[in-house]
Amino acid sequence: MGSVIMLVGTGHLGGPILDRLAASPRVERVAAVGRDARRGEARCNLARLTAAVAGEPAQLEHHCVDVADPGQVAAAVRRIGPDLVLHAASLQTWWLLDLFPEEARAALAPAGYGLWLPLHLALAMTLMEGLAEASYGGVVLNAAYPDVINVVLARLGTPPTGGVGNVDELVAKVRSGAARKLGVAGRDLDVWLVAHHALQRAAFRPSDSSVGASGDEVEVAPYHLRVELRGEDVTERARAHEALLAPCELPPGPGWGNFTAASGVALVEAVLAETPSRTHAPGPGGLPGGYPVDVGGGRIEVSAVPGLSRAAAVAINELSHGFDGIDGIGEDGTVAFAEDATTVMRDTLGYDCAMLPPGDVAGRAAELAARFREYAARHGIDLRLAVR
Repeated sequence: MGSVIMLVGTGHLGGPILDRLAASPRVERVAAVGRDARRGEARCNLARLTAAVAGEPAQLEHHCVDVADPGQVAAAVRRIGPDLVLHAASLQTWWLLDLFPEEARAALAPAGYGLWLPLHLALAMTLMEGLAEASYGGVVLNAAYPDVINVVLARLGTPPTGGVGNVDELVAKVRSGAARKLGVAGRDLDVWLVAHHALQRAAFRPSDSSVGASGDEVEVAPYHLRVELRGEDVTERARAHEALLAPCELPPGPGWGNFTAASGVALVEAVLAETPSRTHAPGPGGLPGGYPVDVGGGRIEVSAVPGLSRAAAVAINELSHGFDGIDGIGEDGTVAFAEDATTVMRDTLGYDCAMLPPGDVAGRAAELAARFREYAARHGIDLRLAVR
């Protein structure tokens, strides 16, 4: 008997996730939720047909739910009865800057990803409030900036079980490069990586950029990496650090969603499996950044990393927040942003936010979205085209 998945969002990330869940042998039923009934039904139809090409698809259904309303979320959870909730919704998709001319993108790039936090945090907060209202006790995986958002949610008393993507995507790059160097299959390698979302900027940079510590060079967030072959440390022989940080340009636009979806659904299947396994995931139990994790039987737990204590691993990822423009996260969930990053957003968008208390998230998200629309209009960009 397969599992019941509640998928929140069917957009540029949720859509590819839906396609993969529909074809998964571990999934019996997927209940996708979102505000737009017609668009949601159409996306479910596409996933059904895509999965039917290869075999019998899971049962798919769409529920019209405003995730910004915790009461609606709670009612949906009671109707659906999910074994696992996967959150893939946001108020603004991550890749919109790819639509802008180079000069406009470059003006905002130094701010980092963290300043966009309200747009990704707002729905995650209301979702977790709704799950708590429904007394839901199952697995929750968050795909919306889990390296940071899961920390905030944990400080609010509603930590997700874990997150998807990010560190696991970096592991795929390391495994592929190290396997080529050693002349072995990637599955023969054990990779241990502690790393934050902020490291992706260096790892997936285009070939015409450089890695360094100043000027126009891309700074490298701290990380811990070890690669083993049949129990032997081959990190240096495999040139694993080079594999991690070598230029690797990916297509602009929403295509990255397919990459994250592959990682996310692999984690869903591993978490639901009876047999335990080890993989990588961001934000386990509300920790910052990403870690090797032991999964299975509905659990995600941080693995013991060879040569690195748990406290040291957490410290690496706490420090990495700064490379995404975040100075720190308070015990009450208030996020402090770096002064330089705040200045960039103020000078380009007219958006001035140095501190983000949880109570301000919805208002700040609306303000930031409006400022960004104004910025797009100044550059002749119609953002409505990006959601079609």
